[in-house]
Amino acid sequence: MIKKYILIVATTALIAGILAVPVKAQEVQISENVTNVVVLVDFSGSITKDPRYPEAERRALQNLVNVDWPAGSKIAILAFGAADNRNGGKPSTFAMCPEGDSPLRSASNIRSWIEQCVEVIGTNPVGPNTDHNKALKTAVELLISEVNKTSSKFILLMTDGKLDVDNINPVNPDYTGNSEDRDAQAIDELFTEVLPLARQNGIQIWPVGFGDVNRIELNGYAPEGGQPGPESCQREIPRAVIAEPEDLPYEINKIIRQVTCLAEYIQSNEEIVIPDYADSATINIKHQEGETFQIQGPSGEEIESGGAGTESTIEIENPTGGNWQIISDTPLTAGYWWESSFIPEITCPTEGDIVEVQIVPSNNDSNSTALSPLFNLDLVINGEKETIQLELGEITSLQITDEEVNIFAEASVSSIDQPGILSFESIQSQCKNMLEIQITPPVITEDIDEIADVAVEIDEHDCELTPESEKCEEPFKIPWWLIILILITSSYLIWLFLKSRKLKEGTFVLFDSTGEQGRLRVRKNTNSLAFNIEQQNDVGSRLLKSKPEEYGSYEVTKGKKGVDFVIDGPTGSGEAQEKHLSIGDELELDNGYKLTFEDGSNKKPIIVDMENPFDEQAISSSNEDNKTVDEGDINDPFK
Repeated sequence: MIKKYILIVATTALIAGILAVPVKAQEVQISENVTNVVVLVDFSGSITKDPRYPEAERRALQNLVNVDWPAGSKIAILAFGAADNRNGGKPSTFAMCPEGDSPLRSASNIRSWIEQCVEVIGTNPVGPNTDHNKALKTAVELLISEVNKTSSKFILLMTDGKLDVDNINPVNPDYTGNSEDRDAQAIDELFTEVLPLARQNGIQIWPVGFGDVNRIELNGYAPEGGQPGPESCQREIPRAVIAEPEDLPYEINKIIRQVTCLAEYIQSNEEIVIPDYADSATINIKHQEGETFQIQGPSGEEIESGGAGTESTIEIENPTGGNWQIISDTPLTAGYWWESSFIPEITCPTEGDIVEVQIVPSNNDSNSTALSPLFNLDLVINGEKETIQLELGEITSLQITDEEVNIFAEASVSSIDQPGILSFESIQSQCKNMLEIQITPPVITEDIDEIADVAVEIDEHDCELTPESEKCEEPFKIPWWLIILILITSSYLIWLFLKSRKLKEGTFVLFDSTGEQGRLRVRKNTNSLAFNIEQQNDVGSRLLKSKPEEYGSYEVTKGKKGVDFVIDGPTGSGEAQEKHLSIGDELELDNGYKLTFEDGSNKKPIIVDMENPFDEQAISSSNEDNKTVDEGDINDPFK
């Protein structure tokens, strides 16, 4: 009995001792680059008008699992539209997949809950209009309320349209007045309250536009929000990104990599950029023994590869133009090149005397001009040679004066800043001048009766005796050579008038405080042209040809009274202006860009503002882009 008692006491003491030991909770390792992000997803009515838009948003959310999020990071995903008091009312924002009462969720287990967010796409939890103000205000307040003060904070605004908080019949209870008054109230609140609050709390704003967006409006959001400090590892400042719907997932993850610094996107092994006019592409990838990976095309193409060995080569015939991405579990080393062939295309006149020549792909019907090389087009016309520089999509016009001409055309490229192998075909054509005048002598028929009558009449009136008689006066006849001379002179005057309305031959140069941003050549016999400023174009010229009706484009026509050019734009911005530019002057455009014109005698150096901390990177990037690929190194793309 005593032994049992002692055993019970000892057991009780042992249990008490164990319970008395303090239990220390396992600490969660927090990365120094931990971040909190709010993703705002546009649910306005315009999203449903194009099936590509909801699909792009769905893929963008699903792709968030491909980010190596820093430990401790949190994500909130909110749908936004505009408040609507009809049918019981709908809010301006809606948490798509909250955890309890908190929209912010841990990024560490994002694979387990992201589909909950994706399933909401296609429903109508918010009003049908677009209120960027209330969406950003909700996101800013949510990030400020988070207790984790050491993390970076940023907002990703995915939208397909411009701010429009109401329509003709006001239904938004957040504002008053008519539709224009309500939009004005929203913009005023956004720029005087919401964005300054974000800047004060270091919350970065990254707008990502797709579809028919207001580029100028989105560009105004990012600079007013938070900015990276001098000690930040972030390499880019917040800016608006305009993307095609299919590129939305890639652009979203690219921004996240910038802000988190150490967060790596699995698909960022190598950016493989292939032009749409390529006939074939070859990708060579080095990997671990037995490792598999996937190559994904811009249109959703999926190519599985890898496995045996440590090096794989993938051949792609007639690839879709755009960014091809490598998806793998570990970083891979890749090299690639593409091949394409080109041929001049000669269009003889069906009327008139103008021959048109352009360069087109030989083996496919692509109309894309993106990533076009600069071609040297050699034209031999009746034994006389002329060399013209032009890009894909450009047409050069030739006026022929002979009745028939023999035209030989061949293209070449001096250098190329892409990993491409180009081949060329020549062409020869006979063109007739359709303005050539054919003179056919009139057929003379004599009527015997008329001759007899005239003879009788002459007998009755002796013109030798009465030369002053009206019947003896001969009618004035216009000689045939005078008719030809009049026609040639008239044609020449018309040609001079038309030529006087053509633009001067030379080059437009776009630049800003960081230096030259692009060039656009004006060929001879050009009546007018239009251009657009692609601010998001990180590779090549930001000054691109466009159509006058495209949003944001500038149309260029010949000036009058001493002015060389009249430039009207940007189209559709609501702020289009007609501006004048003379050779030797500089014209200020929107967003800090300037435009000048070089005709060979007035070329000016573009001064780079070296006080801008991002200039060295821009200049370095420009130098990198000017490097060419040696065809001798094609067999080893890793040199």
